Amino acid sequence: MMKNLIFILLIFPLFLFAQKEIEVSEGYTTILIFPSEIEEPILGNEQEYFIKEPKNSSAIGKRIIRLGYLKVDKVEKNTNLTVFTKDGNSYEFLLKYASIPNKLNHHIALSESAANLLNNPKSERKKEGKEIVKVKDSYYSEGIVTSEGKEAKGPKQDLEKLYVSDKIAYINQRCAPVNNMPKKIFKTFNKSGNIKLTLKQISYAKDELYFHLLLENDGGQTFDVDFINTRLARGYKGVSTDQSIPLTPILVYERPTRVKGNTGADFIMVFKKFSINDKKEFQIDLAEKNGERDLLLSINNKLVNNPVKL
Repeated sequence: MMKNLIFILLIFPLFLFAQKEIEVSEGYTTILIFPSEIEEPILGNEQEYFIKEPKNSSAIGKRIIRLGYLKVDKVEKNTNLTVFTKDGNSYEFLLKYASIPNKLNHHIALSESAANLLNNPKSERKKEGKEIVKVKDSYYSEGIVTSEGKEAKGPKQDLEKLYVSDKIAYINQRCAPVNNMPKKIFKTFNKSGNIKLTLKQISYAKDELYFHLLLENDGGQTFDVDFINTRLARGYKGVSTDQSIPLTPILVYERPTRVKGNTGADFIMVFKKFSINDKKEFQIDLAEKNGERDLLLSINNKLVNNPVKL
């Protein structure tokens, strides 16, 4: 009796947490990518909905669920999916049939978890901070650093020595002048209603690439940022496919959280240097919290491979 009571107390929060809706169809594969390795997925309806066997057992493959649908009769049924990950987090989804899903790739953020059943402090959801904070359990498995752009107090160190002793501090100092650069790249943007994400410049210093971005809100309603995901994908003109590889930033400088109406926010995403061929593109997926003004910015190989030196 006591064991049953404990189990109910652990699971009860799941029913209070809003379920995210995922559309699935028999003609497509819907991809769910989790922040950590998957322990166990549980499907409510296993006759029509099914999970495809993974193609490999790589670190990325262990974080991915591939959903399919097999129509049994003329009535399309909804069901639920519960996913438990190895870090103790649980995620709740409502699966809905759609002839053409509105989205095929879903990057699940840690903040979307319903509960942590292990009470693991390292797996707590990300909290906003005013200092430079290392986020070890975000969507990016390697973790990222966010910075509000405050310069460190005291005399500036020699940049060459600083790069060796504290690379993050070096990058943070480099970002300030990058943020003041005028826009160099035109016609590289994505727009959803009154919300626009523009690539202003790509620069490099040492072994890092600096992507300078501008998020603009020309409407009256505040835009709240849910998450920003980045990846390398095959170049299908801004279409998100399942042939993509998540790419983790080293640091996000002045990461936007809220953009009020008729304002904009500059921010910089810094990555370890990379190059891509003409069949791939670099994608930035930015989603609105409690809204549908999502953005997908695609950057071609010519821009990525020809940055400006700082």
